[in-house]
Amino acid sequence: MSDINPYAPPTVLDPPVKPDPGVGVWRDGSLFVTHRAANLPPVCVKTGLPAVGWIDMRFTWFDLLPMHGRLFTMRVPLSKSSLWGRRQGTWISIGVAAIAFAILPVLVGLPLPTTPLLHQSLVYVDVIVGLIAVFCAITCWHILGMCRMKRDYFWFAGAHRRFLEQLPPWPGI
Repeated sequence: MSDINPYAPPTVLDPPVKPDPGVGVWRDGSLFVTHRAANLPPVCVKTGLPAVGWIDMRFTWFDLLPMHGRLFTMRVPLSKSSLWGRRQGTWISIGVAAIAFAILPVLVGLPLPTTPLLHQSLVYVDVIVGLIAVFCAITCWHILGMCRMKRDYFWFAGAHRRFLEQLPPWPGI
């Protein structure tokens, strides 16, 4: 008769499950990890200086299987220089786009003493510059990029080294 008991509990233990780290913000190498319900510390994510203002940034993450997206809104702290640069960059982009699209009708309407090919290429360059400026204004000089998501935790790239140094290391899940 065999010494194996079919009713005995397994002798190989299951791997230990790491506990959920809870709500907070951590660093994971050059990325930072945040829980959906966590607030970021009052330090600018772009400069590492004390924050004077906050902006709301919306991120969308799409899972391939099942096909659905998740929306995440985060209040991002910014220093005075980052807030000013963000506003100025947006207005500069809008201004460049407005000038480019204002020049377009003039280029098309005026009979320039050039060849038609040069005239047409100037119009194309003007449209391309205008579209690039519009794209920059719409993206508002992107601050952070979401890299991945797992349950209610989000990984972001683009934070300054001084911001990351103030965060505890990511314990993992």
